[in-house]
Amino acid sequence: MGTKSFFRYLPLSDDDRKRGLFVSAGGYTLIPPHTPYPPAQHPPDHDFRWERGRVLSAHQLVYISRGRGSFEAAGRGKTVIEAGDVFLLFPGIWHRYAPDPETGWDEHWFECGGANLERLYRESGLDAAQPVVRIGVNEAFLQRFYEMSSEMEAERVGHPAILAAIATRIVAETGVLPKRRIFRHTDIEKTIDRAKALMVKRSDAALNMEKVAEELNIGYTWFRRMFREYTGMSPGRYHLQLRLHRARNLLQNTHLTVSQIAAATGFATDRYFVRFFREKTGRTPNEYRREHRPS
Repeated sequence: MGTKSFFRYLPLSDDDRKRGLFVSAGGYTLIPPHTPYPPAQHPPDHDFRWERGRVLSAHQLVYISRGRGSFEAAGRGKTVIEAGDVFLLFPGIWHRYAPDPETGWDEHWFECGGANLERLYRESGLDAAQPVVRIGVNEAFLQRFYEMSSEMEAERVGHPAILAAIATRIVAETGVLPKRRIFRHTDIEKTIDRAKALMVKRSDAALNMEKVAEELNIGYTWFRRMFREYTGMSPGRYHLQLRLHRARNLLQNTHLTVSQIAAATGFATDRYFVRFFREKTGRTPNEYRREHRPS
């Protein structure tokens, strides 16, 4: 069986390039064992050979779904790449990569840019210092690349917006999926789930998180650290957000007074509730109610 490949370099309008994130190219290559690599046909500024490597002027994200190989970038030694690995290519940084001849590999990739891309990478915890991310073989993740290739091949109306949305999700999942692998089906995940369920049930009152930890039969220091690592916020902040959501819902969907809603969400005084609500929403409770009540 020979190499199977699809790629497309997209013509972009000025409006497309003004998007916060845009996709300029992408595709996939399925390399059987003992097959020459890389395949030809790419434009000269994207083509490369292992001996000399390559420097791109744009970001690329590459996912290996089968096989193994190696990746190397300026300032880093050679890294073994296994199925389920993503490697990130950054503009202006020399790199090279290739499958192991004994296994070949299946690679899926896209090229992107835009004013919001660096912020998205940063928020997803991705940077040039750690260009290889091990997310594991994931069928849903892989399917997003095939969806992207289908959009590129058809180039139907609105495809730049769809491609940008798919790319955003892929980048976000590249940052998130390794953490999900660590926590999946563990006692930590089960404990956090129990804690969150308890907080939702008690979003009508203030909670002492040390007592919550005691109720869950775990130490408070461990609980606070693991909860923050799992959710991105402390248990106390998470519970405050639940109480704020409950307050918004009551303001929008009931005729309860502000004082009654303050009591129903566990705030000791109306004054404290109003100050907290304004800090979080930029509106007083009454202003929020006027803006969001159905007409």
